[in-house]
Amino acid sequence: MKIELRLAKRADVPALQHMAVRSYHQHFPYLWTPEGLQAYLDQYYDLNTFYGFLDALDRQVYLACSQGQITGYLVVQAQKNWSGEPLGFYVHRIYMLSDFAGRGVGSILMAKAEQLARECLSKYLWLEVMQSSVDSIAFYQKKGFQIISASHFDILPMKTEELAKMWIMKKPLG
Repeated sequence: MKIELRLAKRADVPALQHMAVRSYHQHFPYLWTPEGLQAYLDQYYDLNTFYGFLDALDRQVYLACSQGQITGYLVVQAQKNWSGEPLGFYVHRIYMLSDFAGRGVGSILMAKAEQLARECLSKYLWLEVMQSSVDSIAFYQKKGFQIISASHFDILPMKTEELAKMWIMKKPLG
């Protein structure tokens, strides 16, 4: 299976948004009540959110595609510092369809994030991950990220307070 990586365009947004919602349903429904999940998706996975990612001067969106289908995506934000530490590069979103897990899509997207960070002369990559996302945490650790701080998802209420716990993970770029 060949994966192509390309910068997203405005014409991609409807298909990207559809794929992103599908991916979120595959990976994270356990966090939410049905009403909470829909409220979260309505607020943070609507078309305007994705158009906003493309329009933001400090963000880039990359698509991983296989045979014309969007299989994953990456949203990065250059020069977003963690806790006041300068020269940070934020991995805002990195998702893929579950059918493509274990096929290198995540590695391709993460390699792109690291390449972009190095081009921006960033000193580190950082991201946030749900503490309950054991597979994602293991993937990030395999890529050189370390847990550096606890965080909390406080946008909308989740099923339990425990499920709202997050980790901040960071990878130094030497």
